[in-house]
Amino acid sequence: SKPNTDNHPLPRFHTSYLITRIQIIMKIDCKIPVNASREAIWSVITDFEHMVDNIDAITKAEILEKPGDGNNLVGLKWQETRVMSSSEATETMWITDSVSKEYYQTRAENCGAVY
Repeated sequence: SKPNTDNHPLPRFHTSYLITRIQIIMKIDCKIPVNASREAIWSVITDFEHMVDNIDAITKAEILEKPGDGNNLVGLKWQETRVMSSSEATETMWITDSVSKEYYQTRAENCGAVY
């Protein structure tokens, strides 16, 4: 039998959904004054062999690949475990760009995210 909708008419419409891939690009630029020479800072932030000692959040680290040229960081690849929001996460990261004593850029990929 047909339901009685005379007193409570139901809207008749067709809904369709289009799901698209959304790409979010986020750039973080942070500057913190440090009372040390550029060389001293660079020495600490590029001491990947001792990153567990230098970065509190990192609990475990292993160098996976080293570039052939000791002065070039591009290609350096490591796996690190760090505590984030009370949980441990292990990521494989690598350096994609670097200018000595200026900066290095890292990349990691996990569960479809690139960061």
